[in-house]
Amino acid sequence: MDTQTNGVGSLEKISTVGGNGHAMVGFSQQYRLLDVRLLSYLMELKKKRKDDPRKFEPTRTVWNCLTRLVNEKRILVQRLGARDRYFYRARGMRPVEKDYVPHCLSISATLVGFTLALRQICNVSDCSPFTDAKLLQPWSIWKLDDIEPEVIPDNLFSINVFGKGKLHFALEEETGKIKDKQKHRQSMRGYLLWRKKFCLETNGENEFGIPSFRVLFMSADDAWKNELREICRGVCSKPNRFFLFSSHQQWTLDNPTSLLRSPIWQSAWGEPQPLME
Repeated sequence: MDTQTNGVGSLEKISTVGGNGHAMVGFSQQYRLLDVRLLSYLMELKKKRKDDPRKFEPTRTVWNCLTRLVNEKRILVQRLGARDRYFYRARGMRPVEKDYVPHCLSISATLVGFTLALRQICNVSDCSPFTDAKLLQPWSIWKLDDIEPEVIPDNLFSINVFGKGKLHFALEEETGKIKDKQKHRQSMRGYLLWRKKFCLETNGENEFGIPSFRVLFMSADDAWKNELREICRGVCSKPNRFFLFSSHQQWTLDNPTSLLRSPIWQSAWGEPQPLME
């Protein structure tokens, strides 16, 4: 995992400064990699496409602002090839390796989806990285160690729903490229061991402030989601909702609240249910 999600404190200076440029710089610090589409949703600077009004595209404002920030070297840019689209990252971050770009962008898409969902559920109209950092908060750790095997999730985050408290999650973004089932079994066993050692055996008291959590597997499609569910049934001794599975076929950035309130999350055994009511 190569997480680039900063805490609230590091973003405080951005909240006091207006302008799309400052917001974009802040968003680039919260995500390892973004493209113009994800930025347009975060900024809420998108418009309906003329050829298909059901779909959206970035406004000219987004492109102009990104061009200026790249020229000023306040945001860094990379692309896989001369004809490929641009990808944006924070200043000071190393380029994402070519083979890892699709996976990294998929992680960002899921996290952006959760952020947009929380904005709607919490009635937040301010499109700022400072506000978002209060809604979707990174853990104080980036890997689950002191166990064997060690687990390095794609992201560890907590969602903060105003008036309802926090829910804690580990995210595994599954593009389907890793077909070695044994690696998935080891990862699932590692999650179970870490939960047992630091949550169950301590009655939820630990130095990380994580009394309980769930592991979310977001697959590229439903077919791979169901393969992972089958692997999970071979790892867990009894049915549970500690491991939950969904796919990018079940939600879109235009309807992000599905991630939390629609029955798109399925355990290895049961019927799909929402993450929260």
